[in-house]
Amino acid sequence: MGIRLGRLAVTFLPLAVVSGLLVADGVDLSTVDSDLAAWFGRHRHTLLVVALWITGGWAVARTIRQHAWRRLAPRRDGSAPKVLVQIATGTVYLVTFGGLLGTLFGKDLLAGLAAFSGVIGIVLGFALRSIILDLFMGLAINLERPFQIGERIHVRIRGTEVLGTVQEISWRAVRVLTVESTVAIIPNREISEAVVINVAQPQTTSQLSVEVPVESGFSPARTSRVLLAALHDVASRGGPVCEPVRVEAQSVSGDGVTWRCVFMHDHRKSPIGVARDQVLRTVLRHLYAAGIGIATSRRIVVDGNGERLAEDAVAVLRRVALFEPLTDAELAELAGRATRHHFAPGETVVRQGDSGDVLHVVAEGFLEALVDGRVVGHVTPGDLIGEMAMLTGEPRSATVRALTDSIAWEVGRDALAPLLEARPALTEAISTITAERRRRLQQSLGDGAAAAPAAAQAQSIRSAMARVFGLLKLVK
Repeated sequence: MGIRLGRLAVTFLPLAVVSGLLVADGVDLSTVDSDLAAWFGRHRHTLLVVALWITGGWAVARTIRQHAWRRLAPRRDGSAPKVLVQIATGTVYLVTFGGLLGTLFGKDLLAGLAAFSGVIGIVLGFALRSIILDLFMGLAINLERPFQIGERIHVRIRGTEVLGTVQEISWRAVRVLTVESTVAIIPNREISEAVVINVAQPQTTSQLSVEVPVESGFSPARTSRVLLAALHDVASRGGPVCEPVRVEAQSVSGDGVTWRCVFMHDHRKSPIGVARDQVLRTVLRHLYAAGIGIATSRRIVVDGNGERLAEDAVAVLRRVALFEPLTDAELAELAGRATRHHFAPGETVVRQGDSGDVLHVVAEGFLEALVDGRVVGHVTPGDLIGEMAMLTGEPRSATVRALTDSIAWEVGRDALAPLLEARPALTEAISTITAERRRRLQQSLGDGAAAAPAAAQAQSIRSAMARVFGLLKLVK
């Protein structure tokens, strides 16, 4: 309140001083013997009226700029719309200039100028009609406020689309910083006739979607399950993509099925292109891990169920780093002993503290890992669950629970043992890979300083594997 009173005092102080001088116009200056005093005595009243016009105009313009427009047309940042302030203050100064002319040269000159300016105004109106239209459309935009500075808008104008953040609304045009980091200057008359979508209202999130063409050789239930898990995965990262999410079958062609992945986008965190890029990358990663390809013109022969289970087991295990040392024959033998499991949302895959002689390779879905009831990470397609417990006999270090419908291939200790017995060198290769995975996991959890060197961990894992699998001759 004190600041506002101070601003008002500064605004009207010059006006009060000049008004006081005008009241004191009757002061006798005859005692001053000088030409300046004589001239001032003759023109004192005129000078004071001119000063009153100037200070009055300045006071009124400042009042409008500092106080009036902030109440009549406020913006989120508390400032008045720039174009309205410019027009209002310009009008005040124009009236002030007319008053000065009338004071100095009389009303006849003012009337003549008014008539002449009317003729000039008509001529200029035709010559500058586009600028005048921009001016009035700028007034309408500032008064109606369909969008404000800082908001993200999508403008469709004459076959061109502009998507970006409003930087400035002037009397001539609207400046938009596009998602390509360029500035689009749209005249007010053009944007007033365009379709403008304000993605920041009525809330800061808006619905977006991406289309993904998928091979037709997979059941709709499986494909939708994989896509939905991918959307939950990207939405859980706290980035621009957020819940709720859903998937829809969009269209069917001879090459495959086009699915529509729908999600919410928080425009404050990133441009739309960044959000779509994150979704597509995550979707492609989930599809790859599940063995589902993008639709092409090639033909695929499948069985009645469309699941191709035996082929899926080999494909899923081949993409796991832990099994990279296996030959094709060994991998096929291991896949033949693997078991496919479906986990419903909320179902527990493994429980912390339990013993375990199996590991799971996630093929589809989105799961969470909990330690002592606290979520410490998420499990996505291609990740392993419980490999340390299966290889070394350690208790389960975390609980893993499905958040969406998930598919995982179970590989038991008894399935891997024959391969290790037939080729003992696999133990060293697998232990080295496992030690490196554990080291990276400890670093990601912020425990990298306390972790033992990878070589020492690998030796410890080999010793544990030899004991667990009964291969004591492998201990060095």
